[in-house]
Amino acid sequence: KKGLERLRNKLGDNRIGYRANGGHELISDREAGALDRLDYLNELLMPVTGKPAFKPATDRIKEFGFSGSYSQALIEHTCEGELNSGMMMRALMDMALQLGIEVKTGAAVDGFNEQEKCVYLQVKDPFREEIWPLTCSTMTICTNAFTKQLLPDVDVVPGRGQVLITQPIHGL
Repeated sequence: KKGLERLRNKLGDNRIGYRANGGHELISDREAGALDRLDYLNELLMPVTGKPAFKPATDRIKEFGFSGSYSQALIEHTCEGELNSGMMMRALMDMALQLGIEVKTGAAVDGFNEQEKCVYLQVKDPFREEIWPLTCSTMTICTNAFTKQLLPDVDVVPGRGQVLITQPIHGL
């Protein structure tokens, strides 16, 4: 929550396409036990969210066009929203450029060597079989599916990210 708040405050909702429109979760018969824990989950999350994060919305199953035979219940996530990741990345790149930060993409870091006052990077040229030597005062490693290639001895398992792209769904 705090990361999203910082992003929204720094870049502005319009520049990242942010909309706090909530979300929904279908509950099948197998998952029905979760319904009994909504009050408990809301209580745990209240210090972070400031409002109940989950509320029943079963009466909207048919309105959304879902099968009543599969879906025993529908839960609304009141704190979810959406943002346009393309707009967000553009806004972040613009901000970085304004701060004098040059962002390079499309090249693989083959290795690095930390020294007392800087970090030496070995970057593969994406077009030729060459290694570019680069230096920086600070290096940040963001976890993704390739983290193990750079840090084989570190126990990092990145989570799976998922983005669903659809046409706008009226009323959802």
